[in-house]
Amino acid sequence: MILTLQYLRGVAALLVVIFHLETQTRRLGYLGYWPEWMFVGVDVFFILSGFLMWAITANRSQSPKDFLLRRFVRVAPLYWLITSVVVGVMLFAPNLMMTGRFVLSHVIGSYLFVAMPNSSGWLTPVLNVGWTLNLEILFYVIFACCLLIPKKFRIAAVSATMSLIVASGQLFPENNIWALQYTSSILYEFVFGMCIAQLYQNGRLAFIGPLLASLMIASGFFLFIYNDEISNARWRAVTAGLPAAVVFIGFLALEEKARLRPMRWLEALGNSSYSLYLTHLITLSVVFQIWRKLGGESFPAGVWIFSLLALFSCLLVAEIVFRFLEKPINGLFQELLTQINWIKKQSPVG
Repeated sequence: MILTLQYLRGVAALLVVIFHLETQTRRLGYLGYWPEWMFVGVDVFFILSGFLMWAITANRSQSPKDFLLRRFVRVAPLYWLITSVVVGVMLFAPNLMMTGRFVLSHVIGSYLFVAMPNSSGWLTPVLNVGWTLNLEILFYVIFACCLLIPKKFRIAAVSATMSLIVASGQLFPENNIWALQYTSSILYEFVFGMCIAQLYQNGRLAFIGPLLASLMIASGFFLFIYNDEISNARWRAVTAGLPAAVVFIGFLALEEKARLRPMRWLEALGNSSYSLYLTHLITLSVVFQIWRKLGGESFPAGVWIFSLLALFSCLLVAEIVFRFLEKPINGLFQELLTQINWIKKQSPVG
């Protein structure tokens, strides 16, 4: 297990939670500073995804069909389950929704990982954070197609495809919602991850010592915090993606020099990161509603108590969902895939 991969996916999910917590603190009347740069957790996720996809396919043959099936089984079931919960609320308790209302095309698009406008005209799926999964699935499809060509050309092929997609955004008005999402330079971050994986596997990061690695991590976070243009969709691969890549490389280099140690809480956070990412908006909303009914706004330092309580609740719910839903579901589908592959091998045709 690569500790850096495990730790950073947990930290990335936690950053996104803290970023989204701002919405609830503003509703409680807090108008002070908030670390809005923490949405870069998404950029870290995309780089980690590119890294992982290259790492699991670089040294073994895998057909596009098998690759997509395995990724689908990993990503879709839990996402669909939580999406269904939100759809149920839309249908049977719409007063609990802040903005979302049931729109059939929007709901179908959410299940198919295709961006469709919601009742407010935005392209966020039923489960808002699912917009990143729409891009993730797009990357999987492109990557799967590139598995048909020799390994030495794959990164170039994925890069060229992403470049064409991003460049096509220039053909649309700046306010086109589909172009803003699907042609964002954020797509290059998957390529960054693939490149880092190849460098890592070829031992090209060995020259980075602990001091340089630490400086890379520090400089990456400095750029996150002080870059005012970090969320610009057109330049996001530069303003957020490159610093995230530098931070990732820095931690990989530290691990190579045995400067990272196993930490159970970070490993646990990494394990439940997907559950945390998918459930945290629901948890934050529920905790806010309870807090308001209890009159929490009147408590001294109420915003900060609420924030700590909300963060703890998000982590607790994620751990429960991981242990009792995500892990069993993944195990069930992985066993099913194993049985299907065994049957194929036994078949005279196969």
